[in-house]
Amino acid sequence: MNGQHLNKLVYLVLVLLLLASFSAIPNSSRRSPAGSGGAVVANNATSPVAVDPKAADGHVGEKKKTSKKSGRKTASKPLAEGVPGKVRGRSVNSTAAPSGKKQRRSGRSRPGSCTMVMVTAMLLPSDHAKRESLMLEVSMAFTSAFLTHSGKGRNKLCFGIITDATTEVTISEKASRLLPSVGGTPGEDIAAVLEYYRYDDIWRYKDKKGKAIVGFNTLGRFQGYQYVLAEEAAKPEATRRDVVFIDSDIVFLRDVFQFFRMGGKDFDVALTYRMMPKFPINTGVMYFQGAKAAKGAQFMQEVVDTYRANKHPQKMLGDQLVMNDLLDRLGGQLNVKKKILMQRCVDDKGTNLLVVHTDHWNFSPQQHCRVPRKAHVLHFKGNLKTKMFQYFELVMNMLPKNDPTGLTAALNRLQAEGRRVRQCKY
Repeated sequence: MNGQHLNKLVYLVLVLLLLASFSAIPNSSRRSPAGSGGAVVANNATSPVAVDPKAADGHVGEKKKTSKKSGRKTASKPLAEGVPGKVRGRSVNSTAAPSGKKQRRSGRSRPGSCTMVMVTAMLLPSDHAKRESLMLEVSMAFTSAFLTHSGKGRNKLCFGIITDATTEVTISEKASRLLPSVGGTPGEDIAAVLEYYRYDDIWRYKDKKGKAIVGFNTLGRFQGYQYVLAEEAAKPEATRRDVVFIDSDIVFLRDVFQFFRMGGKDFDVALTYRMMPKFPINTGVMYFQGAKAAKGAQFMQEVVDTYRANKHPQKMLGDQLVMNDLLDRLGGQLNVKKKILMQRCVDDKGTNLLVVHTDHWNFSPQQHCRVPRKAHVLHFKGNLKTKMFQYFELVMNMLPKNDPTGLTAALNRLQAEGRRVRQCKY
């Protein structure tokens, strides 16, 4: 053996001895190297848990973020604790364009595209009495959408909240007790894909006397829609998402993605109408194609500009009145006197509109009215809100049976209330 081979052999022996001595060190006393986040791996007989020693409050596995403005750290927590997931939009008191840096929560990610179901919700610090009822409505809307969604292929579902700087959303305990087992807790799954779009300016408005008010208003809701669609339009086309804006008093009966499958790729914006001559278009459910997000943003900006120009009320009926302005721009293309499943028309700005009847995609279950066999969405407007939980409870109990016909029959038994249901014309 020459000298060169002897040196290699000695070097190999030294390496083996070093590895043997390292493996003898107990796991509990072994520290992670610098630059790895300072995590300590505990020697747990069941499952190892990564602990961040920098966490002052002792929460396991939480990530902390630092605000550039205040330097304050905030921890990401599950939805059940009322702390947001991803945060977008304007910061407090900001008047800049609605960009904002994304803050991602700890939890599973949802790469690629998805269909976004989005609710507008805003609570002032003094609105304690409203909080429970609003959280229950939002919970029923999100969980029914989540549990009726097939989730196959690219047809993923994600959830968004358009709100102010302080409102947090929690899954209502009353609603969560009814959730069937679907291979995980829906509240946790929703939390992992929940995004907050915070825009402070949209909640400030003036009443008829010119008094400045901060609170929920319809014009602010529409402006929020425009901001969200503008953000989608700024993304690469492959990552843009279809968006369904809904009121909080919605219960889904079937997969919302079926709407985009039915409507095809030719429309920019989809609305629902009913045979009600005074206010035919209802804005409780509005569908927007992700690939046409720029057109959608342009459409909503036209709605906002028309709303302001005509000085419509910012609370009740304002949304109905601005939709009537839209009908005038369509020049008689839309037939609201006859029940037609789908109608296509083009407004004066070149926006391709798909207008569908509310029977299938925005049905309001008025007393003693028959629920259509292919109803996908129930909308509990006005006084109907008091019945929303009763219907949600029925839907949750029927979902595991996977029996659409049986579900419709059960809903009609609720509708009957001891009388015979009738086919209502609206």
